[in-house]
Amino acid sequence: MNMQQEDPVHGIAMIAKQRGDGWRLLAQVTQAPDAELVQLLRSGSWQAQFRAAVQWLNVDTFERALPALDTLVRRAARRSAEEDLTTLEVAWVPPVSDIASHADALEALAELCDAESRAWATGDLENAKRLRREETEAIENSLIPVLPDWCVAIDTAATPITYRVIGRLVASYLSVESGRDFDSSLFPHPVEVVGSWASSGADGESASD
Repeated sequence: MNMQQEDPVHGIAMIAKQRGDGWRLLAQVTQAPDAELVQLLRSGSWQAQFRAAVQWLNVDTFERALPALDTLVRRAARRSAEEDLTTLEVAWVPPVSDIASHADALEALAELCDAESRAWATGDLENAKRLRREETEAIENSLIPVLPDWCVAIDTAATPITYRVIGRLVASYLSVESGRDFDSSLFPHPVEVVGSWASSGADGESASD
């Protein structure tokens, strides 16, 4: 029997930490791209961290899309980091609302999850429950009014498959966290067809190449 089965509270604390990790990783990819993000994607580090953050869900929704981002790793030997950064800079879409970036709200939510995790781990159950309610309120009040519109905007406008996949990853994560089905409501096609968009990539490379 593993530790999570022996100690449910410890398991809840670990899940809260992983949820925070997921929000923090999404904060990185929803802000304007920079050299650090390109390196994380080209090395596969971002993809590995995101897989670890959603592992507790035991669903394949994210794994249907993530292989398209793994293409950046495989083609890194043929394209420079500067080329990839330029491609992402051209394709990136700023928030469609009047805020400068979604990253601040996502990072704030990640910090709430971290605090919730610590509260569960130290036995401060009432505080943990309060923080979980604050997270729900933040999702409803700060993210749902603006983040789905960005997912659609970047899916529609972005040429490289990288950002089309990122937009759908964000929508899928928001679906899990909010209990709403943004995957179906925002996009006319299921996530499974992402791999067929490879012709939209910067160099026409197949996501399964």
